[in-house]
Amino acid sequence: MFQIVEKKKLNDAVVMVRIAAPLIAKKVLPGQFIIFRLDEFGERVPLTVADYDREGGTITLIFQIAGETTRQFSLLEAGDSILDLVGPLGVPTELPEGTKSVCVIGGGVGNLIDRVRLGYVVDMLDCTFIEFPVFNVADCFITVGCFALIVYVIFLDRTEDKKRENTPSES
Repeated sequence: MFQIVEKKKLNDAVVMVRIAAPLIAKKVLPGQFIIFRLDEFGERVPLTVADYDREGGTITLIFQIAGETTRQFSLLEAGDSILDLVGPLGVPTELPEGTKSVCVIGGGVGNLIDRVRLGYVVDMLDCTFIEFPVFNVADCFITVGCFALIVYVIFLDRTEDKKRENTPSES
């Protein structure tokens, strides 16, 4: 059994739980996931580990209420327990050597919540002072991020070239 240490409802459809899982917290790396089962009759559901505390022996999961199992999970409170928690699973995210920080920008969950709740997405840029299309902010960030990544890969990431230059050739 794995006890829920903390539960926080982030909005109507997204929940954060911190769970006591010292063996998983000791080994988990960024990009890995777990599989949980609420009880002996429940289905197995994979979730990405959002955060971990090796010293405290906890992992943090953030999930969207999307089906019966996540709905039941969202009803549990701090002090309640779940039956099974398997992990860490999956291949950890590998960052280029020398990377000090990473920024991930996305908008899928927020847009889905707006579309389901309101029927439209709230985060729009409407340039009423000129004739211009309405833009979704999350889509703009994703587009700019992809463009920046392409520019970086094509023009700025020369680590392989530098490694080849520094390696003596066999001639």
